[in-house]
Amino acid sequence: MDIAAFDCWAIQGKSRIHRASPTSKIIATALFIGCVVMARDVLSLFTLYIILATLVIIARLPLRRALIIAAYPALFAGLFAFSQWNGFWATPIVLMLKSMSAALAMVLLIGTTPFPQLFAIIGHLLPRVVSDGLLMTYRTFFLLLESMDHLVTALRLRGGLQRHRPFKTIRNLSIALGVLLVRSLDLGQRLYEVLTLRGFMGRFPEGNRRRHVAQAWDGLPIAAGLILLIMAILSRTGRWSAMPALAAPILASIGFVGAIAERRGMREPTRPRHPGSTLPPAPDVWRVDHHTEEGDMHFDHVHPEVAGKTIIAHVSCVRHTFSDQTTVSLCGLDFVVTAAQRVVVIGPNGSGKSTLLYHLLGLLRPNEGLVQLFGHDPAQDWSAVREKVGVVLQNVDEQILAPTVYDDIAFSPRNYGRSQEEVDALVEKVMKDLSISHLRDKAPHYLSGGEKRKVALAGALALQPELLVMDEPFEGLDPKSREELIALLNHLHETRRVSFILTTHEVDIVPRLADSVYMLVQGGEIIQHGTPRRIFSRADLLARGNIEPPILARLFDALRNCGLDVGGAPFTVDEAAERLVAWANRAIQTK
Repeated sequence: MDIAAFDCWAIQGKSRIHRASPTSKIIATALFIGCVVMARDVLSLFTLYIILATLVIIARLPLRRALIIAAYPALFAGLFAFSQWNGFWATPIVLMLKSMSAALAMVLLIGTTPFPQLFAIIGHLLPRVVSDGLLMTYRTFFLLLESMDHLVTALRLRGGLQRHRPFKTIRNLSIALGVLLVRSLDLGQRLYEVLTLRGFMGRFPEGNRRRHVAQAWDGLPIAAGLILLIMAILSRTGRWSAMPALAAPILASIGFVGAIAERRGMREPTRPRHPGSTLPPAPDVWRVDHHTEEGDMHFDHVHPEVAGKTIIAHVSCVRHTFSDQTTVSLCGLDFVVTAAQRVVVIGPNGSGKSTLLYHLLGLLRPNEGLVQLFGHDPAQDWSAVREKVGVVLQNVDEQILAPTVYDDIAFSPRNYGRSQEEVDALVEKVMKDLSISHLRDKAPHYLSGGEKRKVALAGALALQPELLVMDEPFEGLDPKSREELIALLNHLHETRRVSFILTTHEVDIVPRLADSVYMLVQGGEIIQHGTPRRIFSRADLLARGNIEPPILARLFDALRNCGLDVGGAPFTVDEAAERLVAWANRAIQTK
């Protein structure tokens, strides 16, 4: 789509026109359009059109694509011109050239200026609600565009798009658009939930970077626009009537030479594709201005090992029914997290792991049961605890809200009123910790899945929370990034005593992360709680939960089945190495 093409051209372009300040380019575009309005003869307008086409080539934009996009308005201008035709063929040609030239000037502006920079300037010219809406629209558009790509790909792979059956193809595309509409409504709900989790106060804080963009100046584009406007005025008054006749051949030659060089211009890369959301529906969202006193907490059936410790999260026999009448009952054992504890939740798909986290975050209100977070009911009083909690959802695409990586990481600190100096320090530190400083000014929709997950984690860590809540944080990470994340989480726990609750299917990493493990089965029942060693030593419970033991445990079981006395199942590589060395030494001594 054209909007995606513009975004690609603007972000990845490296020409001199791309580097010019956005404010100056907007003024220059206004001056170019003024020249188009002033010009009244075919030759003058053709000269301006050639100049703009030459600038497109200098900007190293795809000339043919840009000219085609700029020609769209000419269709309507042509219809209007012929409806008002007065017998002179120059009249419709002039109107069409005016529309094409003005459109080409806008293509040049949008194709060389990233949308967030344009929105920053618009925010100074129009009410802030307009620029805020544009920022959210910009981010949401690419989420919906990816969803549409997935739908069209599915249709193509399943035979839904067939050239020789156009009516069936049109019907299938109509169904896909209907599905996209439903997904867009669901996406709007989830984006609102993310906004509340990240401290949205009703407006986007702009920060110094947006003010800097809006106040930057560059005299070269403005000077070029002024020269062209003066030439157009002189041509209109007849004082320089030979100007177009002399300029057109020269500029056409420049354009021809530039067109040859345009073969080396930029190409449009394919945007990465990502799986759609798998988050459960959330009919109830958090509500403010309701308070639960800390004295109202009631902890029944709390595990004996937490006695005397500070409880920061507690879920007791919660039942919730979704809009499709699916019921999840998080009963059995109580779910309890104490200060500075590392808790991992495991279970098969559909067992209620995400539902458990959504109740803790106040995004779902239980039909029955108790949910407490830092002494408050999060569904009623999320504002009292939100600065203490960092969140990484399963679909990180829907968690990244801002148009650049820096702005997204800075989103929560800005919303909570931190000074710009403090925001810069927090963002720079977390980007350094996660090794994503090189992504600072990148647009999120051009990042890989692993990079997006790191950015989402950086946004959660920016405020240095007391508790991290993460839904499948290792999904989409390569082995190196996974090791880095494990090391970072353990480092945060050791140095800052950060608690975290995470869900995962990666059972092999659980022993390296967890102090406590909760196992869920289909329907949400919590059937076991304990250390990783205690959980993974119960083969019967693992089978009930449809969970495979860690790979080292399976390896040692296979060795024992082969008749090798290697001892019990290890849970770390070092422990496995020690047992294998001990077995080898015993074997040597026996011989």
